[in-house]
Amino acid sequence: YEGGRFSTFDRSQGMPFNEVVMGIVKDKKGDVLLGIDGGGLMRYDGKKLYPVELPGKEQALMRIQALYCDSKGTLWIGTHEGLWTYDNKTLKEIKEVSNYAINGIAEDSSGVIWVTTAGGCFYYRNGQLFHVANYYRFSSAIATLGRDSVMVSTKDGIALIVNK
Repeated sequence: YEGGRFSTFDRSQGMPFNEVVMGIVKDKKGDVLLGIDGGGLMRYDGKKLYPVELPGKEQALMRIQALYCDSKGTLWIGTHEGLWTYDNKTLKEIKEVSNYAINGIAEDSSGVIWVTTAGGCFYYRNGQLFHVANYYRFSSAIATLGRDSVMVSTKDGIALIVNK
């Protein structure tokens, strides 16, 4: 938006054919990353929009649903078929959620990564993924509320998860 007008990024600026952007995040360098459902990952450096080539040829990475850049600079990529991390060199799949579509990703003040899915809420701490006990509801958006607490949107309203 610039003084009463706005710019639209479409195929003429380098967007893929499928222009449904599902995730937007700013990385540690200040670039904006776009997760596109059917189009993979794009980077906008303030001047130009271009595709990000991720290592490997994982088809799931073309169906991005959610993005998050954590406090260490690691990019978390949620897809229709699971969760991945990317540190600009290594792409790693978090295999425990490979059967879930990832709807939201956030980090709490203690560095724990929280993930929402249709099958509930998970958290990733010290290299291990845990399912929030007794919470199996459809969950989409997520907001952290400090250490060890999150608010999660569900089809029935908002759920407050405290002390996992």
